[in-house]
Amino acid sequence: MNRRLRSRMIMSAILGQSLMLCLPSRAQHTLASGMIDFQIVDSLTGRAVGPALIRWDPDSSLKKTNIGLTKAELSSAAGRFAARFSPDTYLFDISAPAYRTMHSHFTVIDGAEIRVNIALDPIEPPSELRDELITQKLRRDFELVTGYVVDGNTHMPLSNVRIRFQQSDVSTTTDTAGYFEAYVEAVPTDKVSRPEDFPDLDSVSAVAIGYRSYTLKGVLHTPGAYSVMKIELAAGTGTIVDEEKHGALLGSEAGDRPAAGSSNSSVTQGGVR
Repeated sequence: MNRRLRSRMIMSAILGQSLMLCLPSRAQHTLASGMIDFQIVDSLTGRAVGPALIRWDPDSSLKKTNIGLTKAELSSAAGRFAARFSPDTYLFDISAPAYRTMHSHFTVIDGAEIRVNIALDPIEPPSELRDELITQKLRRDFELVTGYVVDGNTHMPLSNVRIRFQQSDVSTTTDTAGYFEAYVEAVPTDKVSRPEDFPDLDSVSAVAIGYRSYTLKGVLHTPGAYSVMKIELAAGTGTIVDEEKHGALLGSEAGDRPAAGSSNSSVTQGGVR
């Protein structure tokens, strides 16, 4: 299939976006312990996944027994799991129906709190992102931009979020599943030889009542391709602005460019799925 998937994962500045260590006063604890706080999410949509099965054991005990993980607990229906652990390094298996199991490990420090989003890969993509459907929708001179918007705290989908591509003057809104799609006009860049000949970069904004608006600048659209965006909105007022950084644009295919992001966003670009 001669097409290219470009997947943008846009994360607003919220707790749980990445691994965080919070160090409260040791006086709060009578016994040595630390907190692990997981939020289980879908790696494609950003939506909460639950209940998920969390299995674990200390690495030290596994080396002695070699019998596999013996402790287990379910996350909440909203994909949250929080528990205290004595200081040690723990191995985790995290699974849910229709998702691939994730294997990971975390080191617990006395008095510390680990908060992290656990992104599980679905065995099958959502129906709207199936290859056969996307292939039918692609247009030669346009990029099909799709995406999902969720609440940055609960990871529940947000409907009626206004998505606007400012330079392209294209707008759409999310449905009840937080999903959106739009056709944005794009021009080829494979034969461009000078930086000044590149097309103008676009800006994408997401606006919803009760949330901080989000804007991503520096978006370059690719004709005949599609992209997937994940946007997490933080409650409150004001605006969060990120910029998509393309690195060296010349001498490479648009879909193969190295990706870079600021502290509030991450961008990945790859080949055909």
